[in-house]
Amino acid sequence: MLKLRSIPIPSSHRVRIESAALPVAALASALPFEGLVRRTSEALHQELQSSARERAHTEAVRRACGALEQAGQDLTEAREAAQDALASDAVNLAVEIARQLLRIEIAEQNYGLEEIVRSTLAASEIKRGRCVVHLHPDDVAALEGVTFRDETEIAADPEIAPGTVVLETPKGLLVREPEAVLEDIREQLLQDIVR
Repeated sequence: MLKLRSIPIPSSHRVRIESAALPVAALASALPFEGLVRRTSEALHQELQSSARERAHTEAVRRACGALEQAGQDLTEAREAAQDALASDAVNLAVEIARQLLRIEIAEQNYGLEEIVRSTLAASEIKRGRCVVHLHPDDVAALEGVTFRDETEIAADPEIAPGTVVLETPKGLLVREPEAVLEDIREQLLQDIVR
């Protein structure tokens, strides 16, 4: 049987092992042990730094993709909300324009007051009963000489706004107020949008 002897390596010679997996060769290194440790530590530090950069980059890309996806969802929701608001804003704007035009026409007494009074009388469904039509004094003056059905009285009331017709019948009051009509139109249009 063969006996192996251990050969002591002098402390002046250090061993450096170069290997990918298993040591295949050992060379003497001129670096002291502390230098090897420092070099190994620096290499490990660089490897960890590189790995950390890659992980940080991957995480940053993941977060950026998530933020981009969320921004896309937010934009879609904002677009849908804007479309809904656009329709109601258009109705509100149209009614407000109509209100301003109506005020101008009423101020200039450029509205079909006689037709408004006649349609209000017709809507009351009082065929021949006694009715009192309350109007603003300027509207009463504008209807001077106009005849309505029998037992219909025209009365001036300074509390009533121009263009408004208040019809007093045996069944109760019927009020035709331009501002209220505009609000009814607005509400109906807004309900139509929701459907």
